[in-house]
Amino acid sequence: MVTLTGEVPRLKPRVYHYRQAPTWRMIIIDGVQQVSTVCAGGDGAESAVYKLAEAPGGALYPGFPEVFESTPSSAIPAIPAD
Repeated sequence: MVTLTGEVPRLKPRVYHYRQAPTWRMIIIDGVQQVSTVCAGGDGAESAVYKLAEAPGGALYPGFPEVFESTPSSAIPAIPAD
């Protein structure tokens, strides 16, 4: 992670530990939204990652950024904030 942030100075990664399953991996880079999940007893390395696409009249794509921003409030930071 440190190497990546050194190569891309504008990148500000946020990594958190969650207290309950399922654990969601939520990624937004340059507006591209991606998500995956790890359920209790599951192997995170085997989890598929899904790219969210905007669909006419759909609620998932426009609602995802709100969930993305509010999720850290119930988690423990794994990387100290700057």
